[in-house]
Amino acid sequence: RDLNGAPASALQPVGAALLAANPHTALGWLRRSGSARLLTDLARGACPLTHQGLDAWGPPRQTEFLRHLLVACGVLPWRDPFVARFGHWLEATLADLDNAEHRRLLRQFATWRLLRHLRQLAARQATTLGALNAAKQALRQAAAFLAFLAEQHLRLAECRQDHLDAWLARGPTTRDALAAFLSWARQQRLTTQLRFPQRVARNPFQTATDEERWQLVDQLLTDPAITAADSVAGCLV
Repeated sequence: RDLNGAPASALQPVGAALLAANPHTALGWLRRSGSARLLTDLARGACPLTHQGLDAWGPPRQTEFLRHLLVACGVLPWRDPFVARFGHWLEATLADLDNAEHRRLLRQFATWRLLRHLRQLAARQATTLGALNAAKQALRQAAAFLAFLAEQHLRLAECRQDHLDAWLARGPTTRDALAAFLSWARQQRLTTQLRFPQRVARNPFQTATDEERWQLVDQLLTDPAITAADSVAGCLV
């Protein structure tokens, strides 16, 4: 009920769903759950009945179940969870950056490349945890690269190919995620035509030459330490 004691009409579908549920389960949830307390705040108007209101009320672990219930009952429209999670993560990540110029660049990159891509996937209901993690990795590597340039007293527009090559060579293959940021930066004419090199496998498979194969066959046939079964198997391979 609202502050005047009248039934909260917007939440009536939720009430109907609770009445249709197992009474012991429903009563237990209403008595013990933080989500149930939030439902009371929503009914009284203390919390706006919107996705943004739920976001501001508390941590996701307390709000997500109620959010799903409200969506299932048609009280709130469907919202892609991965897009929302990236948005929250983005704000927290940018808030930790001291460099205002880096925050501006990364926000633009995230808005016009990463979030745009996630929303396109969401329109087809094709977002996945993998897509979310890839977007996070792209932003992390972009932030790390900008920090590297700052240590060299360079801005993004001053970055040369040797700077990029040096940064990539000093780190793991996860730094390849920087390619999305550099592609966007070139489109925005924020960088020169930097070439993103292809990674070479650290332990590439080398095909044996004919001479090496015959040497192995000779060893398999003449080495007394190799059993007959192993010799036959090795020759077949």
